[in-house]
Amino acid sequence: MALARAELLLGLDPAPSLDAGERDLKSAVDRRYPLAYLALASSHRAMDRFEEAQAVLEACIREAPSIAARARAELERVRAEIAEEKGQPWRASLHQAENWIHGGSYARARECIERGLGQVEESLADLSAEERAKRMEDPVLRVAIRGSRYNLACILALASAGRDGPRAATVAVDPAEAARLQDRAFEELGRAIDLGDRDIEGWEADTDLEPLHGDPRWEALLGRLR
Repeated sequence: MALARAELLLGLDPAPSLDAGERDLKSAVDRRYPLAYLALASSHRAMDRFEEAQAVLEACIREAPSIAARARAELERVRAEIAEEKGQPWRASLHQAENWIHGGSYARARECIERGLGQVEESLADLSAEERAKRMEDPVLRVAIRGSRYNLACILALASAGRDGPRAATVAVDPAEAARLQDRAFEELGRAIDLGDRDIEGWEADTDLEPLHGDPRWEALLGRLR
């Protein structure tokens, strides 16, 4: 069972849902199933646990010589990701947020986005206004922040309706808290527009934003997109 699961996972895009199979994968690794090492490392990489992935791959090279060459190639990629994460930690946080969004856990995604945006601010804090403006011209950074602002708005909007994801059950939310969450959602959408978001069709079709549709601020934002 564990080996079959490991072989299956090797052909899939990593996602947070792999956490449910990690116990089986670790069991397979304990039994020295070669493919399980690669699958477990892939699961760690999907959640930006790069150092854990590195440890698994190093063990694979030592203990599973039949796939050591594949493990070495993966290890080089993981080491490059570790170096990049240390230089730009916000990337890891925002990437992890996307994984949680795809996995359906908006609360965890929100934590990652807020952490990532905070890390961006920390990286810009000591720059002059001119240097900060130049840094924000970086298309990779600008697009990442813009997308994260929009995603955060979706998460906040849905949370105001008592839901932690599109498939989550609805729970009761205090009206004052719901209003606060919607205020923040509108603020984040405004910031996304400031960063160049003009996807009006995407906004109108996004069901995560439906809790905002009855507010006059929604139409005002759409007006800015037109």
